[in-house]
Formats: sequence, C-alpha cells, structure tokens
Amino acid sequence: NAKFPRVSAFVLKTTSVELFCCVAVTKLDLSHNYLSTVPEELAAAVNLTSANFSWNCLRVLPDTFGRLIYLTDLNIEHNSFETLPLCLTDMPQTNVWCGFNQLGQIPLFMLHHLQSGKLSYSPNPCSDRCGGDEGGDPHVAHEDLSLLRAMVDLCSTSTAPISWDPMKLVLVGPENVGKTSILARLLGRSHDGISTDGVAAAVLLTLRDLHFSVWDFGGQAVFHPTHQFFLTSRALYLVVFDLEKPDFHRIDYWLRQIQKTARQPPGPPVILVGTRADKVTPDAACDLCASVLQRYRFVGKVVACVPVCTLEGGDLSELVELIYKTALTRQQILRDKVPAFYIGIATALKKYQCAKKNTVSWVEFKELCKQHGVTEDAQAKQVALFLHEVGKILYFDSKYSSLSNLVVVNPQFLADIMRTIITFHFNVKNGILLPETLALLWAQYEPQTREMITDLLVTFSVIHPITLPDAAHAFLVPW
Repeated sequence: NAKFPRVSAFVLKTTSVELFCCVAVTKLDLSHNYLSTVPEELAAAVNLTSANFSWNCLRVLPDTFGRLIYLTDLNIEHNSFETLPLCLTDMPQTNVWCGFNQLGQIPLFMLHHLQSGKLSYSPNPCSDRCGGDEGGDPHVAHEDLSLLRAMVDLCSTSTAPISWDPMKLVLVGPENVGKTSILARLLGRSHDGISTDGVAAAVLLTLRDLHFSVWDFGGQAVFHPTHQFFLTSRALYLVVFDLEKPDFHRIDYWLRQIQKTARQPPGPPVILVGTRADKVTPDAACDLCASVLQRYRFVGKVVACVPVCTLEGGDLSELVELIYKTALTRQQILRDKVPAFYIGIATALKKYQCAKKNTVSWVEFKELCKQHGVTEDAQAKQVALFLHEVGKILYFDSKYSSLSNLVVVNPQFLADIMRTIITFHFNVKNGILLPETLALLWAQYEPQTREMITDLLVTFSVIHPITLPDAAHAFLVPW
C-alpha cells in the first residue's frame, strides 16, 4: 500500500531513499529490523502521521525529522538512544514512545511532552531512578535549574493557562524585494513604495481566527547590526527574495541569523517567499521555488517556498494559507499556553506606553510582577524572557550585567532611537558620530535614557567608541 508501507521484520540494515520521498505516505512501519540510520529524505513525506522505528539500532534521528508537522505518533522503543533527539523540540503535538533505550536523562526541551502526557519513557535508566512513568519526576538535564523550577512553578499555578495572542510574524530579506508590499497586501492596504527605515514593529494582522504581531525589517545592510535586538525564537519568519534574481548570499545570511535565535536546533519555522512571480511564467515560478527549497531543505526549519506577486490584484492566497497552517502546527512555539497573569502583566505594561514611558527599571518590572502574584526573582525573569521572545518587550539577560536593569516596554522606541543614527536618510560623515551630534539627535530624551541606550548599543557592538587624533571621543557607526 503506497500510503501505509510496512517493512517490518525484514532484517533491513539500510532503507531505500525512494521509500521516504513519497508525499502520499501517511503511516510507516520499519520496526524489527537492524536500521542504524534514518535518511534525511524522510522530510519529503510531509503527510506522515505515524512512524514506527521500534526494535532497531538507532541512536539518532535527523534534524529534518522535525519538519513532519502532521506526525502524531512516533515509536522509537527498543533502540540505542542515549539522549532524546533535538528534533522533537519542534514536535509538541507528537506522542513519543521511547522506552527500552539507554536514556540517562530527560532534557529540558521535552518538558511540554512530559506535562501533557505525550512522552512514555519507561523503562530507561532515568525511569529506574525515578520509579517509572508514574512514580516521581524524571531526571531533568541541568540547563539553568533555577529557571526550570520557576517554569514548573508558574505552570503549576491554579490559574488556567491561556494561549498567548498575538503570534509574532517577521518579514526579512534584502532591500527592494517587496517585504513592505507583502505586508500592505496582507493588511489590505496600498503601498507607497517607500522602503522600511530600520524596523517597523508590532503591526497587527488577522488571518481568519489567528492574530499576528508583524515586524517588517529594513533590508539595507546598514541595518543588519540592529536586527539582533528584535530577532527571537518564538516567531514565524518570512524570508523574502527576488524570484527573478535570487541572491543566495543574502538568503544564507538571514537563515543563519534566524538559526542563531534558536534555543534548540533546528530553530523557528521559516517560509521562503519569492516575489515578482509576474516576471516569469507560472511553471517557471514553481520550478524556481522548488529549486530554492531543494537548496535549503536541510537548513534550519524551512517549511516551504512559495512564489507571490505583490502587485495590485496579485494572488497571495497560497502564502496566506501557508502562514495560517504553519502557525496552527507550530503553536507550541508561536502561541504557547501561559498562566493568565502573563496576560495581566503584558496588559499593565501598555499603561507605560500610553504614558509615553518607554523603559522601566528591573526593580519596577519586578514590582509589577508582584502585583500579579509573581514574587520570586527567577519567576519574574522567566516572564520577562517570554515577553521578550514574543516581541512584547526587550529584555537583556544578566550576562550583560550593565544592562540587567533595563526593560524596554516599547520595542518601537529602541528601533526609532537606532534609526536616528543608522539610517539611509541620515548621512554620518565617514562613519564617525560625534557626541555633540548624538546629543542633538537625542535631545528629546533624558540624560539617563541617553546613557542607557548608548551603553546598550556599545555592548552589542552596534556603535564603537573611538578616540580621534585630537583626543576627542566619538563613535564609529555603520554608514
């Protein structure tokens, strides 16, 4: 049966790649063999819902396995796994049976599977120490244990969890390829043809019953140093390129930047979008997208490549459908369930924005958290990290000790600050910015705010302090 291939107990040591390249396959049984590897080409079986690899000799699964967004049941029992595959972090909807392996610990990224009952891990060395699936908690890998305990405490609150809304959608790519035009078309607006100057943050978009906070990134290379503040792992990315003249170096750059945000590989979901499809025939557009997808099929979490025409009357229905379906199947990443007080804290932060207060101290943020029942520092940090990941605030971890007191409650504020010095409308002479010029540019801000933002830009190497030949102090900036 082409849809339900069963090659069980055939004493196989290798498998045919063709077996995995059939899109029609929905169930696959390769149990009771001697398989030591699973081909990366398995990602081509995009409609797979059930896979049985039990009773083999597997120690790893390919990263591409995480692309099987419809997979609901995975059996890897009776193999030789010593650690769980990282690709499972992108498969929160999948029931995983992994007993009878050599698992010494259950890693942090499987916390959701544990809490939702989607992981059956007994017997294993870790379950022997803990009394099996029903007895006690498994041994969890030490990945900042204080944060893990805080997360467990927050999840165990009596307040029912709520799905976070809206999800974060980010458009990136080179300049003049149509990112802002795509956003305008999605919003049902006309586009004036002006490129995005820096970063346009948190434009609200509704697709059917899903809501998105859309970020449009300026593609000019001069802005690249500033993007690190706004790229996060809890986002769906559209990497836009010119279908007629694809610049693979720029696509490579953006995919690397997106992968850097990932706490665990392969990273957040990415849709490649080829614009100016009207410049080629429909068949050529499809072929070009297939070729681009083939090039990047094993890079990060690239889920599709779609051609679009951004002109008035052009068809974006395929892109809209892809955004919607990807968001639905990646809700654990994009729209995680959180305790209700997360929403309360986020709502309270809006009051600061309405009062035109763009930053608060860490002490003020913790006090706000206490008003919503979050009393521990580690818990407040967990809330701040989550709100940063979904684009609600900008918060910089304690490893940047000089910045640990800063919480930016209005991300667009920081984008506007940087736009004043790093922009294609403002010409910095020879890339040198004098302190007196900076004082004029930021005259509307308080001295303390100017000092904090300067420290932030220096810490992240967006600007570089230098000493001029006349001993005057200045900054090097991209130009």
